[in-house]
Amino acid sequence: MKLLLDTRGRTLIDDPENFLFSATSVWEVLIKCGLGREDFKADARRLRRCLLDNGHSELPLVGVGED
Repeated sequence: MKLLLDTRGRTLIDDPENFLFSATSVWEVLIKCGLGREDFKADARRLRRCLLDNGHSELPLVGVGED
């Protein structure tokens, strides 16, 4: 996928209200780091905390613990 970002696009991306991250993505980083993948050196807990501290919203895992 290719994206062309103009100044309006940059403004939209910089607004934490428009930026969501998935709990599943953070979970995948945690798993891949645990497997010793060289291309995943991030600390998943720190990544999540930084995203939340910067005002980004987390999309929860759907269906976990639901009947």
